[in-house]
Formats: sequence, C-alpha cells, structure tokens
Amino acid sequence: VAEVLAAMSSTNQRMRRMVDDVLTYSREVDESPVPDDVDLNAVVDDVRADLAADIAAAGADIVCQRLPTIPALRTQIAILLQNLIGNAVKFRAKDRAPRIEISSRTHEDTVELIISDNGIGIAEDFRERVFGLFQRLHAQSEYEGTGLGVTICRRIMATHGGTITAGPGLENGTA
Repeated sequence: VAEVLAAMSSTNQRMRRMVDDVLTYSREVDESPVPDDVDLNAVVDDVRADLAADIAAAGADIVCQRLPTIPALRTQIAILLQNLIGNAVKFRAKDRAPRIEISSRTHEDTVELIISDNGIGIAEDFRERVFGLFQRLHAQSEYEGTGLGVTICRRIMATHGGTITAGPGLENGTA
C-alpha cells in the first residue's frame, strides 16, 4: 500500500509540474512584449539564489562573465535563465562536478548569450528535437521534468525577436 501511495504521490507531483509548465507556456505565448532595460547580471544573481540548494547539492561551479543590459521582459528572461541553468545543473555527468560558464557576445544590434556546461550533452541528431513540446531524451526515472522547459525558452526568445539553439559545450556538454 505504501508503495502505491508513493507512486501516486510522485505521479501527482509530476502532473502538477506539467500543469504549471503548460500555464507558463500559455502565458508566454499570450504576453505582449513591453521591454524594459534588464541587467542580465542581476537576473543571473537572482536565478543562482533561487537554485542555490540544487547548485550546492550538485557541487556545481558557475562562472559568469560580465553581461550586458538588454531591452527585455525581465520575468521572461528570468524564466529562460532558470530553465537553462537548472538544466545545466540537472543534466550533469556522473564522473565530474558540473561546470557552467555564462558569457555573451555583442553583435551589431543583438546580444548572443551563451550558457555552456560540461554535462551529459545532446547528440547532434537530437539538438532540434529538444525544443518540441513534451520532448524528453531520457526516461522520467533518470531525470525529472515535463519536457517543456526549453520549449518555453524557445518561445521566450521568439517573443524577444531572437532564437535559441543547442550545440556542443564544455567537455562534450551542451551550450
């Protein structure tokens, strides 16, 4: 009986996270952008504070270069960075502590934000697939999640007139 109740509780928690992610996704789709100046350094600091327990438990090392201020929707950028940094901590290699490097490059009228990790990586054939709704590359028993995180990130980038891609990162990780 205890095992059945534990399984039901776990399923309920996953369903709750999925409903929350679907609501977040639908809000991001419907939100009309009214950008403000957003200091990316302050957003990274907030995300690091929000993820402090996960970062500490994983023994993650996060190195962040000085980032620019950009015109954006702060809440959406926080969701974007929380998903990407959280994934870098979650999808870590078993044989080494997570290392995450955050940097940027400024082009003529755009900013390229790079979050690179030394985690498990994404095979080239699956780098586009991860952005689809409810797409998972691993079993739920291996890594928690709903399969909506980077889909939400792609929508946030589209709202801001940008794009998001996945490529090779540190030590065969992801960027």
